[in-house]
This record gives sequence, C-alpha cells and structure tokens, in this order.
Amino acid sequence: MRDTAPDAPPPGGSRSRRVVGGAAVLSLAVAGLGGWVLASRSSDPAPVASEPPSPRAPAAEEARAEAPTGATDWQPVVEQLPGIDEAHRLIKAQRRDAALAALKKLAAKYPTSAYVRYLEGNVNFDNLRWVDGVTAYRTALRNDAAYRNAPVVIQNAIRCLVSDRFHGTCEDFLRKDLGEAAVPSLEDAAREHPMASVRTRAAALLRQRDRDPTGGSR
Repeated sequence: MRDTAPDAPPPGGSRSRRVVGGAAVLSLAVAGLGGWVLASRSSDPAPVASEPPSPRAPAAEEARAEAPTGATDWQPVVEQLPGIDEAHRLIKAQRRDAALAALKKLAAKYPTSAYVRYLEGNVNFDNLRWVDGVTAYRTALRNDAAYRNAPVVIQNAIRCLVSDRFHGTCEDFLRKDLGEAAVPSLEDAAREHPMASVRTRAAALLRQRDRDPTGGSR
C-alpha cells in the first residue's frame, strides 16, 4: 500500500489564523501605547488654576497741607459795618482822598473798630503819609493787638525806612509797637532790600534789639 501525504490544510484557514494573530499583536501594541500615554500624563503635575490678580488697593488721598501759622499768613477779620462796602469800593478804585474821608466817618461812628483804622493806615501809607499812617495803625493795635501780625502793617513800616525825614517815626513804631512780629521781615530787609538805606536801617534796628532783647512789643 502506497503511503499518501497528509492532506495540506486549506489555504484559507492558515491565512485567517495569521490575520487573527496579527490583529492580536496590533491590539496589544495599541494597548501598550495607550498605557504609556496615560502613565506619562498621570506623572505630570496637575495644572493649577490661575487666580485672578487681586485688585490693587486704591491710593490713599494726599493729606491736605495745613495752613501755615506764621505772621505772614495773618489776615484781618472784615467787619461788616454799614458803609464799609463803599470804603472798599473807593480803595479799590484808588480814590484815596475819598476813601480816607469815608473811613474817618466810620472811625468816628465806630471808634473801637480796629479794621477801620487798619484800612485808614493802609490808605495813608499808599499816599506816602507816613505819620498819619502810623497814627492810624497805632489806634488799630490799641483796639486789637493782633493787628501787629498783619503783613501789610509790617511791610509798610519797613518801606517807610526809606524816608530820610520820617524813618525815625517808623523805626519807633517797629521797635515799640510791632516788636518781635516784625523781626523776620526786618531780617529779610536787612539782607536783600533793594534800597541801601532800608537795609542799613533795618540792620540797625536788629542790632538794637540784640542789645536790648526786653524792649519792644511781644
């Protein structure tokens, strides 16, 4: 009896096994790749949610500078007397003689008003009537001693030092009536006033004050 070779498997079955095996290998490869991706992602730190920037605190308001309290910032209290507005109008219009007449009427009617005599002194100094101006200022100071701090009064008295005839009256007023209130302005005048006579006389008043520190008004 002749040996016969075993029947070869049908070609279709071998091909299907190869396809199934390849698919299994591919599935394993894909699964491995997916696992590696997941592992790599899980090893990264979790993202932190960004917080919105905190609102900036509003800038603090600048504190208002306090008004200085030096004598140069002193202002008179305007006395609301009947007829004072007319006097103001005449002064503003530089009608000095008419203003003086109106102020003298007010001074006679209100003899205790320091403000009226202060205005009268200002107008007299504007007219270069030094002696009349000092007289009015002295009355204002008797009615209200605070007027010695008035910048206009101090500067007018120093301006009067230019007069060769009447500077003695104003020196006496500066020394006896204004006193310490006038010292800072006298120091400025002694250093930098454009008129040499004013510089010289202001410096002399300061030297006299140094020799007699108890003299003059305080």
